[in-house]
Amino acid sequence: RSHLLASGSADKTVKLWDLNTLQCSSTISVHSDKVQWQQFNPAEPAALATASYDRTLVVSDVRTVASAGSSRGARFSLPADVESVAWYPHNPALLIVRTATLFAPSRAYSLSLFLSAGLLRQWHCARL
Repeated sequence: RSHLLASGSADKTVKLWDLNTLQCSSTISVHSDKVQWQQFNPAEPAALATASYDRTLVVSDVRTVASAGSSRGARFSLPADVESVAWYPHNPALLIVRTATLFAPSRAYSLSLFLSAGLLRQWHCARL
């Protein structure tokens, strides 16, 4: 997916831009609030993680984006807004997510993903 760029928006969508044509190739609608973070998995380019002010993180398979903007993937509910997310560089099946609230300290979670034959097969979320 080296020819795709993902952009998140306040309109609750993620747009996939084709860098060869400079056109929006698809729009993903999997969040109910502003999308504040998006990044492709460094080892599995079809896996796109997005985080939103709706307190969810979604890992989508961009090859399965339907005409209605939905895609197959995993949805993780978090207790607060996401502050930062990173694919763990030594294990690309692991996402580290940090959340915070006004009255509580930051919390970190690890999201373990199992990718098989390029498809997301299972996942697990644990607080660090």
